[in-house]
Amino acid sequence: MWYRNDTREDTPDHHRARRAQLALLEQVVCQRLCPEWHSAYTRVDEILRRVVRARSTVACVNSVVRMHQARHRHVNQGMLDLKRLYWHCRAFRHGKRRGACPYGLRGLKLPTSNWWTLFQMDPKELEKELSTQKVAA
Repeated sequence: MWYRNDTREDTPDHHRARRAQLALLEQVVCQRLCPEWHSAYTRVDEILRRVVRARSTVACVNSVVRMHQARHRHVNQGMLDLKRLYWHCRAFRHGKRRGACPYGLRGLKLPTSNWWTLFQMDPKELEKELSTQKVAA
């Protein structure tokens, strides 16, 4: 029922009336099965609205890797790590996470969000700076 309600706007006009009937029928059945069904439905809706589809994320990463592989044919682990650093330091340009980068959303406080500066930093210096942040927090 949640999926049907969530995709209602994407439904072509000639199917909307049928889907509205099915939604109403499902609500009647839920009401008969459990009078308090609406509060459970609301909790499910809150949880599912925050879920990120892993399939979309994997497809995004694969498309980036595929582009690179088409150009170079071989991608080693070092290049994948470099691409991950670049993509995780970039701020989102659109959507509800606009202006935030994936590392920041994970709570990682880096000295800079510039991936090139981070790449050129001495690993020991970066580790020392990150460990002092953990102690201070």
